[in-house]
Amino acid sequence: MYKVNNSSNLQLLNLKLKTMKNLVKISVILIMFMTVFSCSKSDVNLQESIATLSSISPESGKKGTTVTINGTNFGTNQNSVSVFFNDKPALVQSITDTEITAIVPIGALTGFVKVIVDGTELTGPEFTYVFPRLPPQNVAMLNPHAHK
Repeated sequence: MYKVNNSSNLQLLNLKLKTMKNLVKISVILIMFMTVFSCSKSDVNLQESIATLSSISPESGKKGTTVTINGTNFGTNQNSVSVFFNDKPALVQSITDTEITAIVPIGALTGFVKVIVDGTELTGPEFTYVFPRLPPQNVAMLNPHAHK
């Protein structure tokens, strides 16, 4: 009969423990490696490139008023940005990544400012359309009974 002494068992057990410790270390290193390198740079850039609209200035005006629209990630390509005042298309004068200037169109009336950047629609604050004041003589012409 074959006998194994206690010293051999102990050595075998130590060898198995060392092997298991090394496997655990390698597994932890692999998991860390996969975690660090599983996030690609494009995933981060996608979140950073989402456009936002934060404010407009001024918030009221008549036709022809230049309005500054503030936000982030508008880009600089004028062909990929559209601006609307109460669903009326506006003339875009300039674009930076954080600012758009646009001209209030005729007949926009009061309503929300909308910006479309690369197909993504952003709704901003309400713009109050102000009608120009008519001179007193023109008001009298509209209501001939007013001064009789």
